[in-house]
Amino acid sequence: MRYANNIGQPNGGVGTPLACRSFVTAIDESSKCPDATPSGPTGIYPLDPSIEGIENVSLQNMGITIGTDITNAVQRQNSFHWTDNFAKVVGTHTLKFGSEVHFDQVNETPNDTFNGSFQFNGSETGSDYADYLIGVASTYVQADQGRFYPRDRYVGFFAQDTWRLRPSFTINYGLRWDIISPWYEKYNQLQSLVIG
Repeated sequence: MRYANNIGQPNGGVGTPLACRSFVTAIDESSKCPDATPSGPTGIYPLDPSIEGIENVSLQNMGITIGTDITNAVQRQNSFHWTDNFAKVVGTHTLKFGSEVHFDQVNETPNDTFNGSFQFNGSETGSDYADYLIGVASTYVQADQGRFYPRDRYVGFFAQDTWRLRPSFTINYGLRWDIISPWYEKYNQLQSLVIG
């Protein structure tokens, strides 16, 4: 079974560098537009130029967001599952045997704020819209997170007998053995709490 999900892939408002929109960038983008704002060491560094465009702006109290979408998670999950069972009647016994193997593979590119987002919450004037009009952002967020690849495995076996001793008396008994491994990451990129 395969599950594939793309969330928020920008399809509009992209293609114009931030420097062409009067933002100071950490890289020289003058070759992309003639009126580019000069670059500077403390400017915005576009982490994904393919979706660079209208800067994301959030007016938090009004619930309004404009600009290029910043939530662009991509997740692919493959589940491999194999089950086999066997049953046979031998005299007064009904014997059953079986096994199951399950493997989950998740490949995820998480939600990132590649090219940044300005949030306005009214911290300067008491109104997020007024703060936006005078250009005083409450926060600026920019983030990049690496891809990660969680995996897990499961193996199980069983053997069972239904023994009919008399027409009115039957005994069921059996054994089951399961191995459920904890989730792990393909490249050992898991967060850990190390006490002390």
